[in-house]
Amino acid sequence: MTGELAARALSRRYGNTLALDGVDATIRRGEVHGLMGHNGAGKSTLLRLLTGADRPDSGAITIDGSEVRLARPADAHAAGIIAVYQELSLIENLTVSENLFLAGELTTAGRLDRAAMNRVADDLLAKYRIDATATTVLRDLPVASRQLIEVASALRRNVKYLLLDEPTTALSPTQIEELLQQLKRIATEENVGVVLVDHRLDEVFSVADRITALTDGRVLLSGSTAQVTRADVERAIIGHESEPTARAARSAAPASTGETLLSVRDIRSARLRGVSLEASAGRVLGIYGLVGSGRSRVLRAIFGEERLSGGEMVLGGHPYAPASPADAIRSGIAFVSEERKSDGFIPEFHPRENVTLPVLDRFQSAGILRLGRARAAAEEALGRVRIHGDLQQPIARLSGGNQQKVLLSRAMLQSPRVLLLDEPTKGIDIGTKAEIHDLIRELAHGGDRAVVLVSTEEEELLGVADDILVIRNGRSAGRLHRAEDLTVAELRRLALESPEAALAGV
Repeated sequence: MTGELAARALSRRYGNTLALDGVDATIRRGEVHGLMGHNGAGKSTLLRLLTGADRPDSGAITIDGSEVRLARPADAHAAGIIAVYQELSLIENLTVSENLFLAGELTTAGRLDRAAMNRVADDLLAKYRIDATATTVLRDLPVASRQLIEVASALRRNVKYLLLDEPTTALSPTQIEELLQQLKRIATEENVGVVLVDHRLDEVFSVADRITALTDGRVLLSGSTAQVTRADVERAIIGHESEPTARAARSAAPASTGETLLSVRDIRSARLRGVSLEASAGRVLGIYGLVGSGRSRVLRAIFGEERLSGGEMVLGGHPYAPASPADAIRSGIAFVSEERKSDGFIPEFHPRENVTLPVLDRFQSAGILRLGRARAAAEEALGRVRIHGDLQQPIARLSGGNQQKVLLSRAMLQSPRVLLLDEPTKGIDIGTKAEIHDLIRELAHGGDRAVVLVSTEEEELLGVADDILVIRNGRSAGRLHRAEDLTVAELRRLALESPEAALAGV
């Protein structure tokens, strides 16, 4: 038996939670292996065990039939096993070249050979069509480019098994297609075993040779894509087939637009070149655009994180110019960030503490924090969503989907007039995604609140939003399109066409 990395009856427990329960999986070189499952199913835990980042309580890991001990990531690297995790590990204040060669710098006569490293980095960027240079500082790049650079960094090494945890979550549709094609080529032409952890069935079925589905730490399904159907995978993950698209589950929006709660007029910044929009009570406004279009920057500008050089905003009929996020929160704006681990929560705080952070002043009396009242409010907010995991443990120990539910609970506790959501289902399984879609519609359609939703997933926008604003190259004149009148192809066309054509309604 050659060219196989295998898990044999792997089990791993964290406190009272059994993360993996006797898992068997085989990754073959030359194939793409899709690994799917709901949040908390054990996918990331399996990757950590296979890469030496954690050790199993029982079971074994074998390479080509021989058992190996992966006590640390360095052992896995030596065996040719490299992982790229969902949360990026690159260092933002270093250049692309410095990140690519971190801990493996090229030297000449005992001195760093920056010229040689830059040449190799530029060749790698060109090979994988990444819009950056070797000397670009990482923090100046969008999330999508950073994700691609992390993948490229792994491929630069002598990799035999490449394990990717949600590599497409921050990418545009075109970048996703290119990355999946590259992964398939790497598997077949370079004889690499690729593990693709992904929640999107279309992506997995477009590239995978085999699929394994985990549920509650156990393998419920495993087989070749020639034998396994989409319905099989959905049943394994959530117990039943989901609707073909979110649009099928759309709840009825108000027949007419409610009061305009937020008006944004020609705002400009270092990256925004004139964006206008109106968000109305009782409706979900979706914002769509390609990577780098400025869609997330619009939310950050509204939330007081992006310094504006021009334009104006009106909130509830009054001029609105937040100098900071604190100003925005006081004005009734809540924001759920795309980067939940870097600016979404405090990792070592448990969920109840994280939920109450923006509104602690509500629970103070005579300078004393009333912990009982704060705890009761947090539990009520968390009770509106189904969270799988121990709420007494730090939030960092919850799965990504459950962390996102905590952040949505926190936003709801703020009772905002305008709720800003940046990629709220990023890296979330299809079952949890449906719950969040329902929650977003309920929050907007329930009355006097406006929801502004940024998403790169076209089907999500078409299914959840009532109206859609398209941003291109930092510009949008404010024209809204009714979501029910659009198709995925039309949405993509609007994002690609010139601003002049968009204004003309072509």
